[in-house]
Amino acid sequence: MLEIRETFPMSDWPRMLAFIKERYRPDIAVASREFFDWQFRIGTDGNSPILSAWDEGELQGILGYLRWPVFWGAPDQTLDSVWTLYWMVRPEAPKGLGWLLHRKLMERFPVALSVNTSAQGGPLLSAMGWTLEARVPRRLFVFDAEACAPLLGPESSRDALSPFLCAPKTVEVSDTDAAVDGNSYRPDWTLYFERAFGTVRSLDYLRWRYLSHPFFEYRVELRGAPERPAVCVFRVERIFGAAQGLAGRIVDLYHPLDEQGRLDGRAALGAALSELKSAGCAFADFVGSHDAFNATAQEAGGNEEPVERQILPSRLTPLQHLRREQNLAWFASKGLERPALGLIHCTRSDIDGDGPASLNLPDRRGPRMV
Repeated sequence: MLEIRETFPMSDWPRMLAFIKERYRPDIAVASREFFDWQFRIGTDGNSPILSAWDEGELQGILGYLRWPVFWGAPDQTLDSVWTLYWMVRPEAPKGLGWLLHRKLMERFPVALSVNTSAQGGPLLSAMGWTLEARVPRRLFVFDAEACAPLLGPESSRDALSPFLCAPKTVEVSDTDAAVDGNSYRPDWTLYFERAFGTVRSLDYLRWRYLSHPFFEYRVELRGAPERPAVCVFRVERIFGAAQGLAGRIVDLYHPLDEQGRLDGRAALGAALSELKSAGCAFADFVGSHDAFNATAQEAGGNEEPVERQILPSRLTPLQHLRREQNLAWFASKGLERPALGLIHCTRSDIDGDGPASLNLPDRRGPRMV
């Protein structure tokens, strides 16, 4: 008889690890206990927030979930929400198990979100009333066209880089990690959004998502007063495979919407771009959905990659020219607003959207920035 358990006890980690290796692959990041504990924020109770389906003692399917408050309308009010991640069922599992796991979460939480839904999972979520945004815009900043030339795919040429050329000014950068604390970061969110949708970037969130990441070294640039900081988060990634080099990943960007906020946002982004160029990156990219923060990236020289073709690869470790767009899926209970994508603050790094491609990378942390 099928049994659904609300959490998964980490005392049973060997069974979870065996399932992950079998249904995903042995080198996936979540097969690392260190990464798994970080990703699911394993607490002192020893349980992980994963719905698990069992049949006669055999693990048949899982659906991870992380509870984070979200804005869903007013920027001074939050809702209890859930991000879903690592949804997988065995081929021989009872039909409809994926539907059942999601339904259980949808009954508990008014808002649910997920990034990078698979081609197989998207139709199911759509049938369950989720909204699937197939593409979150990607913007490119090309620092060195010559270094980018070997990275170009078969559908791009050197001339295609011209609209994305960016020459950031050399600016002073901050001593990042030490600056992100309760003294420097206590934003008044009513300054950032008129209507707000997306994960609340609280100090707790920043500390977990960026400053305590087990594999990546993120940098955080802050500009402005503590009640209204502009924030840009970024890292360096080492490219390997058919070509080598360095690339920058701008994984979060937000700022107040008034004139001073926009100036501070451009300053924070400019500092990040300057540091990435100085580190030797051939280019940087930014994946984000919010119209206001995309406008700031545009003003800094980050033009949007065309919808119809990829200019520079997004998969770099190893280099692959497969077209992959970040997507966003979300569900809101009856009576809640259904916003356009441009009103939602979602970036590459939301929850599990920016992670190592493999445990076996030669330099999975990337070069150290100084």
